[in-house]
Amino acid sequence: MSGKVGTRKMNESNFIFNNEAISTVCIGYFLSNLKVVSIPKILLVLPFILHEQTVKKLRNNSLKRSLEEFILKNPEVVSNFNARFVDFLPLSVNSLTILKELNIIRLDRNFAYLNGSNFHPDYDRNIGDRMKNIFKAIDVLSELMIESDVNSFYLNLKIEL
Repeated sequence: MSGKVGTRKMNESNFIFNNEAISTVCIGYFLSNLKVVSIPKILLVLPFILHEQTVKKLRNNSLKRSLEEFILKNPEVVSNFNARFVDFLPLSVNSLTILKELNIIRLDRNFAYLNGSNFHPDYDRNIGDRMKNIFKAIDVLSELMIESDVNSFYLNLKIEL
């Protein structure tokens, strides 16, 4: 099974490694941190946290004051961000749809809202090293994104719409 996502072909292992189940948990966990997030901001989550090098940089213990600073200090992890954004866009939309259908989130034209506190992945159980690292990266990413302007992210990351 190989398929075309965005403008690049992804092989079967990419579909298994980054699938709707993993991405749905990631976006749900991100929303559980912030409760309300703009749709454009949510669409940036998967290209950050499903990229192993970015996860390593986000989860390390160095101080990160803003996402803009992170981008400037780590150009190697954002050099192909537009391609990742395009590749993960269908996965992001599918994950939001799944969360909505499960009544975990509510969507309107501009925002996603967590419904109560009904999304809590069991962080303490044996979820695997990859997901533990991703959850740590999401914790940092959500802190960096909480007050930031999404328009500047799209410009700084050179996302082509």
